[in-house]
Order: sequence, then C-alpha cells, then structure tokens
Amino acid sequence: MAPQPSQKLIRSTRKGYDSRKHLCFSNRVPFLQREKAAYVKLRRVGLSINQIAKAFGRSTSVVHRTLKRVLAYKTLRRFDMRKLPRRARMLMASFRWSKMLKLLPQWEAWICGEEERPP
Repeated sequence: MAPQPSQKLIRSTRKGYDSRKHLCFSNRVPFLQREKAAYVKLRRVGLSINQIAKAFGRSTSVVHRTLKRVLAYKTLRRFDMRKLPRRARMLMASFRWSKMLKLLPQWEAWICGEEERPP
C-alpha cells in the first residue's frame, strides 16, 4: 500500500498556481529547501531509494540523482547488505518502512518549515 503524495507538500510548492499557463514547460513540482536534506537524512537512517521516493511522491530517478550528488561529496556512506540473509534484509526494510509511515507527517511539517528540527 503506497501512500498518496501529500497534498500539503504539493500545494505549498506550486504556490497556488492552478491554471495550466503557469505550468507551461511541465507539471514538475519544484523542490522545497529542506526536501533534499530530508532525502539524505532518511538514506543515512537506512531507507532505500525506492522507499524514500514512494513516501514523498517523487520518482526514484529524482531521489537517486539527489543522493548521487551527495555521494560525490563523500558525506553519505554506501550500504552493502548483500551478504545478509534475504529474510533479515526484508524484515529490516519492512520495519524501516512502517517507522517511516508513522513519522511521515512530521517529516512533511519539517520540510514545509512548520517545525524547527527534523524528527
């Protein structure tokens, strides 16, 4: 069950433009200031790129491109969980996903600037 992209995030990034003439090049939703930082923080916790993209309603290529820039600065560590048993990897992924869904409203509030500290 994938969560729907938050209407709060989409509304605040489009700045109230509802007609198509304001979105003449594409219907791309611009990044908020803290959104890319949230991607990095969630990746450091251990969420996968697919999980981050699904939670925020972005494509995986957008999240990957953002994280690839951070990897170039050597501030983000790569995870190699290939040697762990498959069952352990799946349990960890499901635990992180359920925790992410619980904290998603708090992350969205931080990204929109309503809170001062990330969850």
